[in-house]
Amino acid sequence: MKCALCDRLRNGDKGQYLFMPYNPKDHWILIVFNMKRNEVFYLYPLGKAPDTDLERLLNMY
Repeated sequence: MKCALCDRLRNGDKGQYLFMPYNPKDHWILIVFNMKRNEVFYLYPLGKAPDTDLERLLNMY
């Protein structure tokens, strides 16, 4: 299966940020990829840890 987000992260402009809003059922979160520094920010106002699928995706980056 092809992963569009994975392709975007792999081929994206290294000077940009990629914003990924996500709703895991109960509340919106925001994931920000800093392409230049190869960093990921997980912003969740309720303070919960990422679910398993999301954590796997973030670890791939």
